[in-house]
Amino acid sequence: MSPRPRRALSLASSIALCALLGTSVPWSEGHADWLPLAIGNQWQYVDDTEDAHIESITDEGHVRGRRMFVKSYVGGQDDGLVNFWQIGSDGSVLLGGYYRAAQPFGLLYEPPVRIFPGSPVVGMEWTSHAIAFSVPDNVFYAEFDLYWAVAEELSLSPPAGTFQCFGVGQVAPPAITFAPEGQAWGIDGRVLRSAPGVLGTGPASATEWYADGVGLVQYNTGVPYLLQSYDLTVPAVTSSWGRIKGLYR
Repeated sequence: MSPRPRRALSLASSIALCALLGTSVPWSEGHADWLPLAIGNQWQYVDDTEDAHIESITDEGHVRGRRMFVKSYVGGQDDGLVNFWQIGSDGSVLLGGYYRAAQPFGLLYEPPVRIFPGSPVVGMEWTSHAIAFSVPDNVFYAEFDLYWAVAEELSLSPPAGTFQCFGVGQVAPPAITFAPEGQAWGIDGRVLRSAPGVLGTGPASATEWYADGVGLVQYNTGVPYLLQSYDLTVPAVTSSWGRIKGLYR
């Protein structure tokens, strides 16, 4: 099944997000590239029914004073989702939040949540502490801690090829979910097929697998998603949040 055209954010939603802008911060260099953030980079995934969707870096801007890249989802159950990403000074993959225009609802994190470490080693653990602000109203939503671990290192062979990967997961269930009409969302805004209560506290098991220079090769939200193809050939371009607003009008 081919991904559907991207849903447009409303002008009102764009203006609400624009209110959270700030100043830029330095960009990291010289580390492994666990999530290549360049405008035009694109990954296509298939689920266990071979339904395809595309995730692509569509623009960059500033979210709560930090330079972030926008990843947009086309097709599948997360069609229309956008979330915001940054690479930390140590090469870590940082999540700044998400927005789902169809609801409309999203969360922005202060500071960004560390999803993947810059120098992973099996058994490594870390804690992410953040305050979440809801959008578009930009008010306090929750304060939380998430506990993560590098669960494994292995070779994976999805349809896109064979990759040496590190798998990461949470030691405890997600502290933040939003559940409109019975749907549970993860901290990046993706739909979770398993209810949060099912994910009992205990040892970490991997839910996301990253490869250096490629990004997310496989992930599981209650449904497994495998990398079918990817295109990382487009170089990054300087842009602005004003251009992002133009995209979603």
